[in-house]
Amino acid sequence: DDGTLTVYTEPALLEEVRERLEALGRNVQSAEIARVPTNTVMIEDREQAEKLIRMMDMLEDNDDVQNTWSNFDFSPEIAGELS
Repeated sequence: DDGTLTVYTEPALLEEVRERLEALGRNVQSAEIARVPTNTVMIEDREQAEKLIRMMDMLEDNDDVQNTWSNFDFSPEIAGELS
């Protein structure tokens, strides 16, 4: 809705794609390598969801951890309960 576009490319092409977008006059807000899952696991159990959230929070709070990724997603019911 806000005109933001997400572009995915091979890691080796990241800088080239960023440079070309900027050459076209596009404002690049972020250009980074990230792990994107090819499949996700749906979490439908509230207790399991809470454990996963706590684990991710602990990892993100650890000074030795630079980035975190996951391949889980919460069912709409669980997401509504956790928010």
